[in-house]
Amino acid sequence: MSRAKDFFSNFVLKTAGILCVFQGFYKQKLEKKIRPEHKKEFLDAKGLHTGLQVRMTINPAADNTGIIFRRVDLEGCPEVPALCDYVTDTSRGTTIEKGAAKVSTIEHIMSALWTLEVDNAIVDINAPETPIMDGSAREYAQRIMEVGTVEQSAERRYYEVTEKQVYTLPEKGVA
Repeated sequence: MSRAKDFFSNFVLKTAGILCVFQGFYKQKLEKKIRPEHKKEFLDAKGLHTGLQVRMTINPAADNTGIIFRRVDLEGCPEVPALCDYVTDTSRGTTIEKGAAKVSTIEHIMSALWTLEVDNAIVDINAPETPIMDGSAREYAQRIMEVGTVEQSAERRYYEVTEKQVYTLPEKGVA
């Protein structure tokens, strides 16, 4: 193993609620995880790109579940975790997909969940896209605050970057 490999380890970066694995220097921190307090019929509004009427419910989830979207309109209610491994498109919003489960425009609900420190939730949705609401995370956050959250017993594991990190994709013009 190279000396550089000894100093670099995989770490998870949570950006607007989407978990991505990178390489870098880090130190680990622990906090309590949080989930929504109650199941509640959460939102009933239109999708931005599809124009479909969408019903979405945020359900509490067990420790270490993460955020999972469950397509209740599809046979077997397939699920897709909100992880960067499942991001398939970012051209008109963030789309995640796993098998038959595909959900688009998740960035606003993910931002609200992340901002309110909700780590574990199952999001039932009956359409391929989340509701647009006012175009921000504000209405999502208000609804979550109305329902409330509960601290869970498992500790949250996250990493604090302790040294400058640089990510480039020269072939795509990312510097």
